[in-house]
Amino acid sequence: MKTEQPQTIYLKDYEPSDYLITHIELDFKLAATATQTHAMLSIKPNNQTAAPLVLNGEGLKLTSIAINDVALTDSEYSYKDDFLTIHTPPTKPFTLTTLALSNPEANTSLSGLYLTHDTYCTQCEAEGFRKITFSLDRPDVLSTYNVRVEGDKTKCPILLSNGNLIEQGDVEGSDNLHYAIWQDPHPKPTYLFALVAGDLDYLSDSYLTANGNNVALNIYVERGNKDKAEYAMGALKRSFKWDEERFGRIYDLDIFNIVAVPHFNMGAMENKGLNVFNDKYILASKETATDMDFELIEAVIGHEYFHNWTGNRITCRDWFQLCLKEGLTVFRDAEFTSDLRSRAVKRIDDVKGLRAGQFAEDAGPMAHPCRPDSFIEINNFYTATVYRKGAEVVRALYSLVGKDGFRASMDYYFENYDGQAATVKDFLFCFEQVTGRDLTQFEIWYSQAGTPSLNYTTQYNEQAKTYALTIEQSCKPTPGQDVKQNYHMPIKLGLLAKDGSDMPLIIDGKAVDNGMVEITKAITTFTFENITEQPVLSFLRDFSVPVNVDTESSIDDLLFLMANDNDPFNRWQAGQSVAMQAIVALVNGAPEADILDGRFAASINKSINDKNLDAALRALILTLPSLPEIGLKIGENIDYSTIHNARESLAKHIATQNQADMLQLYQQFNQDQSFEPDANGAGVRSFRNALLRDLNKSDDAKYQDLLVSHYNQANNMVDMMGSLSIMTNLDGFDATQYVADFYEKFKHDHLVIDKWFALQGRAINSQTLKAVKKLTEHEKFSFETPNNVYSLIGAFTSGNPVAFHAADGSGYNFLADTIIKLDRINAQIAARMLTPLRSWKSLEPKRQKLAKQALEKIVDVNNLSTDTFEIASKSLNF
Repeated sequence: MKTEQPQTIYLKDYEPSDYLITHIELDFKLAATATQTHAMLSIKPNNQTAAPLVLNGEGLKLTSIAINDVALTDSEYSYKDDFLTIHTPPTKPFTLTTLALSNPEANTSLSGLYLTHDTYCTQCEAEGFRKITFSLDRPDVLSTYNVRVEGDKTKCPILLSNGNLIEQGDVEGSDNLHYAIWQDPHPKPTYLFALVAGDLDYLSDSYLTANGNNVALNIYVERGNKDKAEYAMGALKRSFKWDEERFGRIYDLDIFNIVAVPHFNMGAMENKGLNVFNDKYILASKETATDMDFELIEAVIGHEYFHNWTGNRITCRDWFQLCLKEGLTVFRDAEFTSDLRSRAVKRIDDVKGLRAGQFAEDAGPMAHPCRPDSFIEINNFYTATVYRKGAEVVRALYSLVGKDGFRASMDYYFENYDGQAATVKDFLFCFEQVTGRDLTQFEIWYSQAGTPSLNYTTQYNEQAKTYALTIEQSCKPTPGQDVKQNYHMPIKLGLLAKDGSDMPLIIDGKAVDNGMVEITKAITTFTFENITEQPVLSFLRDFSVPVNVDTESSIDDLLFLMANDNDPFNRWQAGQSVAMQAIVALVNGAPEADILDGRFAASINKSINDKNLDAALRALILTLPSLPEIGLKIGENIDYSTIHNARESLAKHIATQNQADMLQLYQQFNQDQSFEPDANGAGVRSFRNALLRDLNKSDDAKYQDLLVSHYNQANNMVDMMGSLSIMTNLDGFDATQYVADFYEKFKHDHLVIDKWFALQGRAINSQTLKAVKKLTEHEKFSFETPNNVYSLIGAFTSGNPVAFHAADGSGYNFLADTIIKLDRINAQIAARMLTPLRSWKSLEPKRQKLAKQALEKIVDVNNLSTDTFEIASKSLNF
C-alpha cells in the first residue's frame, strides 16, 4: 500500500513567486540517452524578503551551476526531492546558469523531452518543463526565450522551437551537426515551451493577416504522411480568418508551425508558434478518415490556434484558473465549428458530450468546481468540468450580456491583460466594467461543484389570459461542499400555440428579449401576459445553462414539441425525453405493451421524413439516449445489461413499425458521388448509417444482405466503419471475415488500426474481453502508445458498459491489472483509465462489491503514482 500521503495543494494558499525570470536562454545538444541542456536564467527578486530560490527539476542530472558566471560551492545549493535550492541568492537581479542531463529515450511518461519513434518532442503542460531543465515551473512566471537547438543533420534535419527562426547553420568544426536559433519575444510561462527535432516531412503555405503580415505556415509530419495534412492546413487558415472576424485577434509572429506525432498524451498543445499535435488530429484522407475525424481536426486546430490569445498572450495565474484558458477556448472553438457547420447539430453534440462525461463527473468522487479549490496532481484536472462545463459557463455569460456585450468585454480583456497571468475574477471584472452588470453571483458557477437541477410548475389562467411559470433550482451536495448557493441562470424558453407557432412573451407589459428570463433565487415565478390559449412550454431552449431538468413533461406535450418546436435543440430533446421515459419504465418492469404503444415510433417517422430538417439532425433524432446517459438518469442499482435490453426493445419497436419508410429513405439518400468532408455530405452519411443500423434491429434478415452490400460498396471510411460497427453488434451475424478484411486493407495505417481496435472493444458480446486481452498482444498494439490504449482498452471500459460491467467482475479485474501496468509506464494515462470505476457506487450491489475490490487492488500497490493514487483513493472513499 502507498504509505506516504501525497501533498494536497490549495487555491487559498496561493502566493506570488518570490522570484521572477524575465528571460531564458536555452542551448540543447540533443542525444537519445544524454541530452545536454544549458540554461541561463535572468532572475530578479519579486519581494523584499531574502528567501531561498527554489527551482523545480525532476529526474535531471545537474553537472554545473553558477550565479553571474561564478560556480557555486556545494554548501551554496542543494538538489533534493526534485527541488534545486539556492540558499542565499543575490538580492539584486542576477543570472543563474545550469547544465543538466536528461534521457529522452527512457522517458515513457511523454512529459518533458522524449522520443516518439526517432523524433525529439516536448510536452510541458502542466509540469513537464522541470524534466528538461531547472526553472520556476509555474504559470505566473513569464519569460522571453532564446533557444538554440543542436542536433545530427541526418537524424534531425528539422530543428524547431517557439517563436521566429533567427539563425541556422552548421556547427563549426563538425561534419554532422547543425543548429537553429529561435526567438520568442512574447513573455510566456514554462508550460508553453516547445522543442521538436527529427527527420520530418512538411506541408507549407502562408496566410496574409488583416494587418498585412504574410505568415509562413508549416505542418510537420512523419515521412509518408504529407498528403494527409492538406485538410489540416485548410482548417488552420480558416481558424486565422475566423478569429480575425469574430474576435479581432490577429496572429503576432512571422511563422506558425504545427508538428504531428504518434505518441502524445493529449489531443494537442498550444505552445506559442509551435503547436504539437497527436497526429490523429492532423492526418486525414478521404480513404482513411471519418466525417467526425475531419470535424475534430478542424475543431482541435481551431482550439489550439485560438489559445494564442486565450491562453498564451493571456495565460492563467495558477493551475486553479485552468478553466480561464480552457473553458473560454472550448467556447470559442464551438462557435467556430457552429459558424462553419450546422449550429444546431453542434449544439446537440456538445450537450450529449457534456451529459455523458461532465454530468457523470459531477455525480462522482472527482466532482469539482470549474475553478477547483485543491488538487494533488494537476494532470488529473484536465477534466470535462474544466473544459466542457467551463465552456458552458462562458456560453451562459454570453447569453447574459449578449453578442455585442460579449465582444466588447473580450476586447477590454485583451487590451487590459495582454502579457499577463490572469484569474477568473479578472475575466469577470472585464465584463462588469463593460456591461455594468454585477456578476458576483454568476461567479458561483466557477466556485461550486455539482450539476444544478431545475424543477418547474405551470398554471394557465384562461380568464386572465396569463401563464405562470415557477422555477425552482437546487444542487446536491458534492465532496467538500455540503451546502450549496443559488446560481445566476439565463433560462431560454418559448410558449407554443396549438398551431406550433411561438407566442409573444410579455411580462409586466414588456417583451422578453430573446425569449430569455433570469433566475437568481431558489424559487422564481414569471407571469406571462396576453396568452390567449393553453400553451405548450418549450423549456431551456438551446440548453442555455448546464443543468438537469427534473420535471418530466407529459408524453403528449413532448410529442407535440417533437413535431413543432422551432428550437432545434428542444425538438431533439423532446424525442430524447420520450425515449428516456420509455426505457426507464421498461427497466423498472413495465409491460412492453403499455410502453411501446406506437405513438413515439410514429413521431420518429414523421421527423425523419421532414424535409425541412437537415440529414444530420434526422440522424440524431433517430438515435436513442446512450447507455451511460440512461444509467446516469437511473442513478443507482444500475445493471447495464438490463438497460441495454430495454433500449434494444425500444429500438426494435421503432424499426419494426417504420422499416418501410426507413428503407425508402436509405435508398433515397444513396450516395454515388465522391466523398467530400463537408457538413452536408457528413449529414447524409450519418443519416444513412443510422437508418441501416435501425433496419437491422428488426427481425427481417434481408437487411443483413443490405448491410454486407453497404460494406462492400463503401467508398469512404464512414460507411465502412458504420457497417462494421453494426455487424460486430448484431446478434447471429458473424463479422469475422469483414473485420479481417478491414485489417488487411488498412494494416499499414496506424490511425485506422486504432479504429479497428476500438471497433472490437465496443462489440457487445460475451467474448469481447477475451478478444481485447488477445489484442493487447497484437503486433500493432503497444501500452506505450496512448492512442492504442484509448482505442482498445478505453473503448472496452468506457465505450462498452455491458461487457465491461460483466456480472463476474472480470472487466474490473482486467482494468485494475491494466492500470497497475500503465502506472509504471505513463501515470497520466493510467489515471485517466480509472474513469469507468469512479461511479462504482451507482452499480447494483454485487457489481459494487467487485468494482470496489478492483479499486482496492490498485490502491494497495507500492509506489503508486500521485496521478493514479488521487483518483483511485477518492473513488474508493466516495
